[in-house]
Amino acid sequence: MPWYFRSSRQFGPFRVTVSKSGISGSVGVGGLRVTNSSRGTFFSASPGAGIYFRERIGGRQQNPTQTAPTPNNVMQEIASDQVSQMVEHAAIIERINRNETRGSWLPWAGIAVSVVSLFVLSASGLLVGAVIIPVSFALRRYLISKSPVQLEYEFDEEDRKKYEALQNAFGALARCQRLWQVNAFGSTNDWKRNAGATQIIRRSSARVGRGTGRSFTARVEVFHVRLRNETMYFLPDMILVQQKRKFGSVAYENLQTAHSVTRFNEEQSVPSDARVVGTTWRYVNKNGGPDKRFNNNRQIPVVQYGEVAMTTQSGLRCALMTSSPAAAEVFVAGIRFVQSFKPVQMLYLPQPNR
Repeated sequence: MPWYFRSSRQFGPFRVTVSKSGISGSVGVGGLRVTNSSRGTFFSASPGAGIYFRERIGGRQQNPTQTAPTPNNVMQEIASDQVSQMVEHAAIIERINRNETRGSWLPWAGIAVSVVSLFVLSASGLLVGAVIIPVSFALRRYLISKSPVQLEYEFDEEDRKKYEALQNAFGALARCQRLWQVNAFGSTNDWKRNAGATQIIRRSSARVGRGTGRSFTARVEVFHVRLRNETMYFLPDMILVQQKRKFGSVAYENLQTAHSVTRFNEEQSVPSDARVVGTTWRYVNKNGGPDKRFNNNRQIPVVQYGEVAMTTQSGLRCALMTSSPAAAEVFVAGIRFVQSFKPVQMLYLPQPNR
């Protein structure tokens, strides 16, 4: 049979409600109140005499729409498979993943204690939650970082050349004014509203950095690329791929790379290291001129960007766009230089379970 649950606690002008549909909060005095819930934010007013007014703040709720795919309007996603399929260094990955799950129950326990305290202790429960939840997350981070997996390498002269190639490759990416991950690409027949483009992409910002994760350390400088749903750590002998709290690995010899130069209609600000090769109109006619039926039609620059593709048979798929075309070429050249040598000898240092 259908069931329903609802419980509220009031703290002055604030009210917290837990129900089957989730947690909501509201604030107000008298008949005026603002409520925020999973269904949105609403303003309500009740002057009395049975009169009641309620309105969504920000206008009418809009349902998301989905365009039916057609041969000329299909977006193909570029995303890696689950890292559980990337186990080319199984012993190391198992150790790192085991460490990453340490204390995973602590944040949930902290949230549960806070919710119980809120209903048992009322206002004092808020103070308990404000202390318990941050402490539980901090304790979990401490447990993970307490005994990370240690990775050490024996370098000879050949290995040092490989390491310098990695440094040059990531130095080129780091010097780019902008770096993006290409999440999807496809074709469109709506070229008029896409500045004349028949090929479209969906992208998100990416970032190059240095350093390891919490669950492992290395006595060499580690470079990484942070993407939308994963982070790739480039070690001397392999690439560690992290998706949330799970790790996988791929060997350089199994990595396929490619680079190219592409023209892109840039509607955002143009990076200083990009090369502008032309202009087009935001709404364009077939002859290349502006479509005067659209208000606020403007010219947008056409720029040259670099593209990098990295794939493996184990499921890694990554596409990057660089504001400097030369950076894409240098990065791929550095990775291929590393692949041209024998694998670096790694000393895996297992640690006793704690």
